[in-house]
Amino acid sequence: MLDDFGWNGMSVQMDDRVPDSKSDFYQTPHLDGIAESGIRFTQGYSSSPICAPTRYAIQYGQSPSKLGRVSNFGHEAKKIDHGALWSLPKAVKAANPDYVTAHFGKWHIATMPALVGYDESDGITDNKEGFMTPGEAEHTVKYVMEDPKLSYSLSHRAADFISRQNENGSPFFLQVSYYANHTNVVCSPEEFARFSDLEPGEIHDNVHYAAMTADLDNGIGILMERIEQLGIHDETYVFVVADNGAIPGFPPIPNVERSFNHPLRMGKWDLNEGGIRVPFFVRGPGITSGTFNHTPVITHDLLPTIAALAGSEQPRQQGVEGIDLGAQLFHGSEDPDRLLVINFPLKTAWEMHDATTVVRKGKYKTIHYLEENRIELFDLENDISELNDLADSMPEKVQDMDAELESYFKGIGRVNVLVTRD
Repeated sequence: MLDDFGWNGMSVQMDDRVPDSKSDFYQTPHLDGIAESGIRFTQGYSSSPICAPTRYAIQYGQSPSKLGRVSNFGHEAKKIDHGALWSLPKAVKAANPDYVTAHFGKWHIATMPALVGYDESDGITDNKEGFMTPGEAEHTVKYVMEDPKLSYSLSHRAADFISRQNENGSPFFLQVSYYANHTNVVCSPEEFARFSDLEPGEIHDNVHYAAMTADLDNGIGILMERIEQLGIHDETYVFVVADNGAIPGFPPIPNVERSFNHPLRMGKWDLNEGGIRVPFFVRGPGITSGTFNHTPVITHDLLPTIAALAGSEQPRQQGVEGIDLGAQLFHGSEDPDRLLVINFPLKTAWEMHDATTVVRKGKYKTIHYLEENRIELFDLENDISELNDLADSMPEKVQDMDAELESYFKGIGRVNVLVTRD
């Protein structure tokens, strides 16, 4: 899993219909290779525009709203019985108890990985383990050092885990959650020197950030090289997703129409597309290379999908909300009208965003502003940058989407309320 990584953050397109769905400066040959050898979901979404809720959703296969974990605030986590819930490693082991499971890297969940079901882990980790310093300048201070964001050492440890399981003849499930590209911006001297000599792009022009992205990609290359060396490339599934979109820019925040996530609007902390549409692609046996799928998918689909790949006959059970994407992976099935709801009813003292909820269905998207009691409507097929609000001209569509939202919350047994730090 990538951290704070934009939909346009790689050097290969995420959408065959959108030329700008790749970077004009960053270089990611290893990530590109995974994407091009598998299937790219052009409408892949994170379960939240911030870290912890998405990470919870991945582990438990439920939306942050259903889990009651829509923020990073600790008081929400205290209400969750982490060990009692059905989880990703539990589902894999239920399908086949021979599986060895591991999580390395950024965890950002308020319990030990072992309680969730992992055999090996780094324990409870957060941004500080990946070198994030306190202070007001944390988003702008840049560092050059060896092993930036632990991208190299983390990859080597994960590769060693793969080798050990291969030597033991054990099937394995491994989640590597990288600390990049979360700020602070940290990169290696080698990549900094390389990008310093390159012509920057119009959207992406920060040398440090480009170098940090390259270091992350190099780390992923270590994993893919080990899989090749061990001869298990043709029997290994590789999923790449992000916990949310990239930050919209370094302070002061740039014009929303030209954020780091362009052509998507805004970024992390926000339910515009820049905050939640993320890289989402898979390679592995039986998946046709070089394909795109336009079904809206979301990160809490990972649990049932991976459980099914591990052999589970009931990948959706015990409250799992995501769906098994096997039909999309292996048969090219598309469900463009699938309903998605992403909720971020959060108001903080920082006021970086509004408390909002999103409904996606077909080509339309509504953004529901909880405090202002208003709704925006966008046609993403023709306006991916969300610049033309159609709410006034299409009131019936707004009503339909609002009814979908009400039905959704009734279905999960929750009431959508504003969340504060207290």
